[in-house]
Amino acid sequence: MSPHSKAISEIKRLLNTIPDDTEIISKIDQLESRCYKGVDANTTRSTVLVAVGLLEYSLSVAIGSFFIDDKTLRRKLFDGDHERDGIIGQFYTRNIVACALNIYGKNTYEDINSIRAIRNLCAHAKSDVDFSSEKLKPLANFHSIRAMNAAWGFITPEMTPQRLLPQSPVHGMLQLLQHLIPYLLLHGSKDWPPHNRNQWRAIFS
Repeated sequence: MSPHSKAISEIKRLLNTIPDDTEIISKIDQLESRCYKGVDANTTRSTVLVAVGLLEYSLSVAIGSFFIDDKTLRRKLFDGDHERDGIIGQFYTRNIVACALNIYGKNTYEDINSIRAIRNLCAHAKSDVDFSSEKLKPLANFHSIRAMNAAWGFITPEMTPQRLLPQSPVHGMLQLLQHLIPYLLLHGSKDWPPHNRNQWRAIFS
């Protein structure tokens, strides 16, 4: 095998390497903390791409919890094979399927559509993106964050600790993912108490 072929094989191996749940949750927390302190435009874009990659994987865990435990079949569904791309391979498709399975409701479905718009902007914009722009500010208004603040007793901006106020659409996205990703990953657990599942589901309406 040539050095180039070995490098391509290593890229494929890295793409298929999945950190454990604890690492994923820790990574999202680190990204939120870094974003809260302030990062440059390029770091913001890379942060979004990494965070959304973890979200896409977490969606596959939640959706896959409804299927029979067949690793080959799951891989075909999410990643595809030599014949075609994964049937549930796209971020767009995973969001629709997760909502259709009642993993979350229409409000969270729309929140994830906003995240998809942010991801697409970061992936495809030809120039730097100013996420502090007034025109982009409405993207920071995630329904699930408001639901979490209400559930915790933080009803208004005056009552909400400063750290919980989104600094930008990207910061708001990361705040949401700090809670949405663990919720999605919990679907892979066979020991998840139903009452706790229902408490989480009420947030992600």
